[in-house]
Amino acid sequence: MKNLCAAGGLLVCLLSTTIVSAQHAEPQFRQVAPSRPELFARVSAKTECNVKELHRLCNARMADAVTIQLSGDISLNGEVTDRVQQTDSVTTLNLRLANYDGALLNLTLLTQPDNTYRISGRIIHPQSGDILLLKQENNRYFLVKESRKFLMTE
Repeated sequence: MKNLCAAGGLLVCLLSTTIVSAQHAEPQFRQVAPSRPELFARVSAKTECNVKELHRLCNARMADAVTIQLSGDISLNGEVTDRVQQTDSVTTLNLRLANYDGALLNLTLLTQPDNTYRISGRIIHPQSGDILLLKQENNRYFLVKESRKFLMTE
C-alpha cells in the first residue's frame, strides 16, 4: 500500500509537470509587412465618379482600348483584358491600366430586376501600398482610397 501511494504521488507529479510545460507559451513572432509605395498618392481619399463615364466603361468589349475621365483627378487609360458573363445578372470586367503602371481595374456589374446596374470594383497593383475601392452611396459612386494591408494578405 505504501508503494501504491508513492507511485500515485509520482504519477501526479509527472502529470502536473507535463501540464505546466504544455502550457508554456512559445514566443510570438511579429512579422511586419514591408511598406510599399503608394500608387495613388495624388488621388484624394474619396472622389466622386462620373456615372456616365462609369456606365460607358461597363459597356466596353474585350480588347477595347479605353480612355475615361472618372473624376476631376482620375483619368483611366487601358485595355479590357477580360469580360466574363458569369450569370444572366453578373458580369465581370478587367482592365489593365497603362497610366497606373499596369494596375488592374476589376469591375463587377450586377443587373437588378428593374434593369438598372449596381457596380462594385477596385483598382489594385501588387507592388502598391494602396488601392482604390469603388463604392455606391445614394445612387452615387465614389472611389475611396484604402491601405492595401487592410484588404489583402502578403
